[in-house]
Amino acid sequence: MISAAMPQRYGALTALVTGFQSTIRSRNGGQEMDTNKQDRKYSSLKVILPIVIVLVLLFSSFAVYQVIRTRAGKDEKVVALIPYRKGDKWGFCNRDRKMVIPTVYDSVDLFSEGLAPVHLNSKCGYIDTKGTMVIPAVYDSVDPFIKGLASVHLNGKWGYIDT
Repeated sequence: MISAAMPQRYGALTALVTGFQSTIRSRNGGQEMDTNKQDRKYSSLKVILPIVIVLVLLFSSFAVYQVIRTRAGKDEKVVALIPYRKGDKWGFCNRDRKMVIPTVYDSVDLFSEGLAPVHLNSKCGYIDTKGTMVIPAVYDSVDPFIKGLASVHLNGKWGYIDT
């Protein structure tokens, strides 16, 4: 950076820094150039730039948090339902361990896109967060919904269903 500002005729340069004063000496003629003014100009930039970067990162992370929290402009509480087993049957409870969906299923999987795969009497279907069977348990095997589609197995054939 310093050599770009210096004419090429000065040759090999050595930078000497002592305290707040720095000079550049040329081996060719012993000429000195004072760079104190340039150092003072960039010293404030060296202090301000990291502060600006930290502030930008802080505000952008806060903005991302708000987008995740609000979900398209609506401030809603995200319901976390946790699989819960009582005996050999499964259901769902909330974070406070309060039963939300009764334990009537042979097995359950985690909710994905508002639906959870459940197994009932050797067949599979999907329930919503209220426990309503929204896709009947008629399949041999099912996978969770991803981007609106879920793979299902019925009578030896695989296919996809959508929400």
